[in-house]
Amino acid sequence: MLNKFLKFSKCEHDAVNIHNNGDFCPDCGERIQISWYITRCTCCNARRKAYLYNGQVLPMSKFCSKCGQKYVYVEKKHNVNYFDYEYAVIKKEVLNDMKRVPYSQVWVEKEAENKKEELKVIPLILPLKEK
Repeated sequence: MLNKFLKFSKCEHDAVNIHNNGDFCPDCGERIQISWYITRCTCCNARRKAYLYNGQVLPMSKFCSKCGQKYVYVEKKHNVNYFDYEYAVIKKEVLNDMKRVPYSQVWVEKEAENKKEELKVIPLILPLKEK
């Protein structure tokens, strides 16, 4: 609680709407992509409850309650149905945009070989180096 006021902790992006595919966080200004993950049993394809630990999606129980299988696979979805909310895990990932990096835009003219040809203008975007 004290960390939120003193800004020591990393932004958790709690204000981002989870029903959109991605949005900008109003707290830190980063572009966020929302992904949903559902763990399923490899044997019977049953949904299993999961949690997020250090960026990995892991099942809550060691074995499937329907068939006893240990192994699961993770299904990634961009939108989740209401009946999957109990089993789905949400992951908010920061996207790297060029808008966040200061850049300089340069137009380079390519000389025409024949005078009948038009000059070709090529846009070139260069990131600025910080001093």
